[in-house]
Amino acid sequence: VWSDKFNFLTSFYFKLSENPITNVAYPSEADSTVLVNTFVNGKSSFSYGLDNSLKLTLIKPLDITLSGNVYYVELSSSDGLIKNSGFNWDAKANITYRLPKDFTVQLNGRYEAPKIILQGTQIPQYSMDASINKSIKKKWMFSLTLNDAFNTRRWGANYDTPYYTQESSRRRETRFLRFTITWNFGEQDASLFKKRNQKKPGGENMEGEF
Repeated sequence: VWSDKFNFLTSFYFKLSENPITNVAYPSEADSTVLVNTFVNGKSSFSYGLDNSLKLTLIKPLDITLSGNVYYVELSSSDGLIKNSGFNWDAKANITYRLPKDFTVQLNGRYEAPKIILQGTQIPQYSMDASINKSIKKKWMFSLTLNDAFNTRRWGANYDTPYYTQESSRRRETRFLRFTITWNFGEQDASLFKKRNQKKPGGENMEGEF
């Protein structure tokens, strides 16, 4: 569905993965009081869901893009003894505002609800990045980006096994400021392809000649 002010796209999908890598915990064979945490290949992972995207142009300089993904997942271990299933969902938002003199301001936000894993759930993840960009003659792009503006990005999981219950979290990187310069080169000349369709005076096609 689309119009001058908005367009909407939705799609249905399903995915089957054989021998997916997953993390598990089990007692050590040598000492049952010791728990081994490791990664193994599970038996299968099956998921299906809806992927949705909505783009809004409320006023000419402002673009808002919203997207969401909702899906159901089923996981099982290689021996079939451990299983877990449930709904996962995530959402993204992108806001771009175009300023005079080829400046743009952009906000990118993301939220992932608790995600099903074989022996529990991953903790929710949410963060926002903010950037200001300057384009010069469509050749150069200068960008100043503040990653994880509110310092909320975390990774972790809540484990629920017959042996223990545990919540863990970690941070791979903290909030930081990044400046990048991009140079676009090698622009394609579309006129070269148009010449392929030109014809000689006698009506013979000039395909392969420039």
